[in-house]
Amino acid sequence: MLQTRDVLLDLEKRVALVRGEPADLTRQEFDLLKLFVTRPGIVFSRTALITKVWGGDTYVTERTVDAVVSRLRRKIERDAQDPELILTAWGVGYKFVDVD
Repeated sequence: MLQTRDVLLDLEKRVALVRGEPADLTRQEFDLLKLFVTRPGIVFSRTALITKVWGGDTYVTERTVDAVVSRLRRKIERDAQDPELILTAWGVGYKFVDVD
């Protein structure tokens, strides 16, 4: 189990709860959220996310990363247009909010 203020991940069951509510995540979304939750505050470049989440199994572009982050935000953020959990590091990539 991994837990932050708003996110609880059951790694064995691959279940995500956000603010106590289940989030229906794809494999990529869950793996991306897991990476973010385990390293709060660390900025990941899109290239690093491709390596860590997709592992080179398929051809993935930086735009694919942006699309998956966007979908994930729609599922876990209160307002995907004003994210509180997955933040953009402009010109670099993305990070999960620092732990309070």
